[in-house]
Order: sequence, then structure tokens, then C-alpha cells
Amino acid sequence: MLLQTTPTKLYDLLLVVSRTLDLVGGEFSLHGLRVAYGSWQLAKHCGLPSAQQKLLTMAGLIHDVGVSSSLLRHELVNHFEVSPEHAYGHAQRGSDLLRPIDHAEALVPLIRFHHHRFDSNPDGMSGASVPVESQILHLIDRVAVLIKPRYILHHRDWILKRVRDHAGKRFDPYLVDALDDLAQSDSFWLDLTMPYLEDLVAEFLSDQSVILTHGEIRPILQMLAQVIDDKSPFTHSHSVAVARVARQLARDCQLPAQTQEELEWAGLVHDLGKLAIPDEILDKPSVNPQRGSNHAPTHLSYLPDPTPRSVFSQHCPVGRIPS
Repeated sequence: MLLQTTPTKLYDLLLVVSRTLDLVGGEFSLHGLRVAYGSWQLAKHCGLPSAQQKLLTMAGLIHDVGVSSSLLRHELVNHFEVSPEHAYGHAQRGSDLLRPIDHAEALVPLIRFHHHRFDSNPDGMSGASVPVESQILHLIDRVAVLIKPRYILHHRDWILKRVRDHAGKRFDPYLVDALDDLAQSDSFWLDLTMPYLEDLVAEFLSDQSVILTHGEIRPILQMLAQVIDDKSPFTHSHSVAVARVARQLARDCQLPAQTQEELEWAGLVHDLGKLAIPDEILDKPSVNPQRGSNHAPTHLSYLPDPTPRSVFSQHCPVGRIPS
């Protein structure tokens, strides 16, 4: 049973959120992990305390939690220049989503300001008034965007030049100098592009001791439900409604309390794979499931393996649920 597993650490769920965000648009990047690792390394190089390094690493994993649109996601992770409206907008949305989460209070300002420039911003903040952790996230976020699918050391100098061109404007010149120094290490770049990146981050955060209760897990799943439902204007509050109805039906059928809670949780994330469907396909009138479509099960192919039957069976005809 889902609720009979070992205790869940905050990091474990943040990693799930990070993987979920990397689904958006079907690009399956390691963007969240790269920003998490790079921010940790730069913070360490700058002499920030271990607690701040860990906080930055967790923030890096979910810094784009305010992004559900595949078009916006493509802009953010593929283009160095991002429109101010999109940059500030998704940072605000991300901080709003995180605010109700227990133990995530310290992450909220980091996410809120992670696209703030060093020189000036619409809210009047600049320089040292922008949290240094947010400035590190911003710098490493843009570095990660510049990484191309070829041998990283062959375009390291090009990446550093692009960053230096914005020192004192978009980025804190002190942090740019620190990155320049850190970047002389080949291992920094190689780690950013290796498949064991998740293991490095997991090991660094292994001693964080926040164990979540069932009551603390639910708000995180509710946040994921909002991220999923933000994907399309046709699905506002859909996942929360499915979760509520599923639990009520389980209660009416006199199923065990644990099963009722499992069904509620499954309802909250039952459309998780939908994040991988491009906006232009999902919102096309002839394709949108809310308007009658033969494509409703498509998003199931993006779900992780193994997938709970309660999630997979949502679009399957009776008697044809895969075993």
C-alpha cells in the first residue's frame, strides 16, 4: 500500500516535483538538477554556510515550479534572453504555489526573486537588496540554458563569455568572477552533464532530516495538482475535484480509511503525464479531452514505471486495465 512505505523526506518529494517540471513540453531535460548542482557548487565556492548551500540546492530543484506551459518552458530552458513578463511572472507564481507548503518557507523568497536582475527591477530592488541565493540561482539558471548537447568543455569558454557580457547588469559581478574561478575545474562542467548528477545531489542532501507526515505531504500533492491544472484553461481545479470525488466515492463504498487517502492522492496527480503534452496539442479543440477526444490516454505514456493501477486505469475501458 502507498501509505505503508518508509518515511518520506522533503528532499524526496522535491525531487519528484523537479522530475515533474522536467516533463513539461516533453523535453525531459535535467534543468532542475543542473541548476540545483551548479547553485550548490557556486555557493560552496563563495563560502556560504552548508545550510545555505542545501537550501539553494533544494530551491534549484524546483525553481521553475511556476511553469506549466510548454511554450513558456521552451523559452525558459532554451533561450538565454527571456521576456521580463515571463521571467518575473513564473517566479511570482512559483513562490505563491510554495507558500502554503510546510518546511518550504525559506524557499519562497529564493524562488520569488530568482529572475531579478542585479542592476534594476520593476519593484525597485537591485544589488544587495536581492537575496544572494536568488542571484546565484539566476546566474546558474542562465548557465544551464547555455549548455548544448555536445561535449561541454568545447563550449565552456563561450558560456563564460556570454555570462561575463552581463556582469554588473543582469548578474552580480562578484558572482560572475566567482563562477569564472570555479569554472576552471573540468569536473564542475562534466558533473553538470553526467547521468549520475542526481546521485551527487541526493548524497549532498542525504542528511537533511525533515521527515514529512501524511498531513504535510498532501499540500505538496495539492501544489502539483495546481501545476498540472495550470497546463490548460480547460482543466481549472480538475485534479482537486477528481481527488475529492474519488475520496467521497471510496467513503460511500466503505473502503478502508487508508484506501480513501490513497485514492485522494492518486486523484491529485492522476493527470501528471499531461504536462508532457505540448500546449498546441492539448488545447486544440479537436484534441482536448474536455471536448471529446480519442487522445485522452496519450499522456499516460509519460508516467513513470511502475505506475499505480488507480492512475493508469482512469482512461481505460472496464475489463481492459493492464496488469
